[in-house]
Amino acid sequence: MAKRNRTKIGIREKKRIINATWALMVDRLKQIDKKGMDKAFYDALSLVVLNERRDQGIGSLQEKTIHRVLKNYYEADKRQQEIPIEGFYADILRDDGSVVEIQTKSFDRLRPKLEVFLKEHIVTIVYPMVDSRTLCYIDEDTGEILRRRKSPKHMKDEEAFVELYRIKSYLSHPNIRIKLVALECEDYYFESQSASGRSLYLKKFDSMPLGIVREVDLNRVEDYMQFVPLDLEEDFTLKEYSKASGLSHDLAGISLRVLTELGILSRVGKRGNAYLYRVVED
Repeated sequence: MAKRNRTKIGIREKKRIINATWALMVDRLKQIDKKGMDKAFYDALSLVVLNERRDQGIGSLQEKTIHRVLKNYYEADKRQQEIPIEGFYADILRDDGSVVEIQTKSFDRLRPKLEVFLKEHIVTIVYPMVDSRTLCYIDEDTGEILRRRKSPKHMKDEEAFVELYRIKSYLSHPNIRIKLVALECEDYYFESQSASGRSLYLKKFDSMPLGIVREVDLNRVEDYMQFVPLDLEEDFTLKEYSKASGLSHDLAGISLRVLTELGILSRVGKRGNAYLYRVVED
């Protein structure tokens, strides 16, 4: 296997990539039709791209552009952002005492916060999901776009169960709310060749959200019923749920475990080696 000429990006290279990404985002922002975009979202996007990203340092990259834009979209008042609560920082703490956390992945990291926040606050977890994306491949040395292509993939709302499973024991808490936010995004990948010139080094650096496609609010346990297809038999197996929902076997299995944890479904026996599930009636 050919040795790659970069296994780690140095500080100088990272600064160059930061500047190149920011320049591409500024250019992309200029192309957006403001009339076709929600004003609050455009204002949040403009604030992050034109100000926060321009002034960023290396350390600020832990908070990616999607996270920053959504934080400013759901709360424009900076005085209500990054508020300390009992040893943790809330992304947003509103005057009414409610908390908003934007979490792009690794929901297991939320558990310590939830243990504290849910005691006194209504907590909304905003989960950004990319519904459609354009992939931009950029030369790491010059910052020029080498090629662009539209990804044919679209995320299903049920894909959120992969993350929700990690906090499944909290989902029935009366103070928790989940907001799934499907986005249109542009992803920036930096590309360079190996020393031999035969292989490519690709690294996704950041994503720029271009708009909200839809929002799904899960405020009560009953709201999760929307993930149970209507055409299922009274008792059904994982395989039947997978077929009816259009989900892969693995994703269907995770979904069933979450819905069972919530009390939406219950196991009622077996058919052969397969567990049977049934909707729990009130």
